[in-house]
Amino acid sequence: MSSQIQAPDLVLDEAPARAGGAPPRRHERTGAIVYGSIWVSTLVVAGFILWGDLDRATVGVLVLVLMLQLLAVNVPIGLAMVMASVVGFYALGGTRVVVSSLTSQPFDAVASWSLSVVPLFIFLGMVIWRGGLADSAYEATRQWFGKVPGGLAVASNLAGAGLSAGTGSTIGTAYALGRMALPQMFRAGYDTKLATGVIAMAGTLGQIIPPSILLVVYAGIAETPVGPQLLAGIVPGLLLALGYALLVVVRAALKPGLAPRPDLSDVNWGSRLRSAAKILPSASSSSSSSAACTSGSSPPPSPRPSASWRRSWSAGSRGAAPGSSPARWARW
Repeated sequence: MSSQIQAPDLVLDEAPARAGGAPPRRHERTGAIVYGSIWVSTLVVAGFILWGDLDRATVGVLVLVLMLQLLAVNVPIGLAMVMASVVGFYALGGTRVVVSSLTSQPFDAVASWSLSVVPLFIFLGMVIWRGGLADSAYEATRQWFGKVPGGLAVASNLAGAGLSAGTGSTIGTAYALGRMALPQMFRAGYDTKLATGVIAMAGTLGQIIPPSILLVVYAGIAETPVGPQLLAGIVPGLLLALGYALLVVVRAALKPGLAPRPDLSDVNWGSRLRSAAKILPSASSSSSSSAACTSGSSPPPSPRPSASWRRSWSAGSRGAAPGSSPARWARW
């Protein structure tokens, strides 16, 4: 009797389990169908590019579509770009164009004098970071601007402008501010959205304020001198930083609950002056690099190498093959 009573209970217990497990299985089947459909459409687009009688403009559009489809199926970005480009080059010029592009484009992309300053900017940012100058910049702005509405957020924004002038990296600036400023804003009771949004805004200043790695890369792509590009970012970057700070002050003044005033009882004029003195090394390094670019005493690298460098490269590449990269550079 006991087995007859327990059997229905087992059946009733298993039924909800199957009913609850059915939606995930349906979602998995739907995802698999969508994933497979994207792969099939990717193969179809690649087939049209390779074997369809298409003009160059259509091939270019389909190559972009192919790259997006590869990204949709979780192919890494770099690999997706290479695969789509190889298919497009093969459709336009065959194996010869593919081999020529793969052997020349990697060299041409990195053999740029404009990019020679990137590792130096990264080194400068590491020196500022490891030397504790980033902490000094935030502490100075906290003490000077902490009493205004949204003072810690304003201090984080202005500290981001200072760090951008030393690192040139948006990721480095956002990481440094997130490690230093976010805990203090959270302890002061700042709104989470306001605190994280300020860190994100301050990180974007590294794209504009020199030395900006992004502007250096753009100058290399556009084949324009790096110096004017860096100098052109000073005024817009400072205006953007002031605009961010004004936005935070107005928002905190309208809604004081978003940014409560922190305890600054330990701050006095003596501590403010001492904190300002600690940021003089980073300020001097940033101002000296900008002054050197402005005065021309230390001009940044141009998109093309100098004439003496071309002559030395030409002398060293006389025995190079006609189609090799040194031979192409020697024709400058």
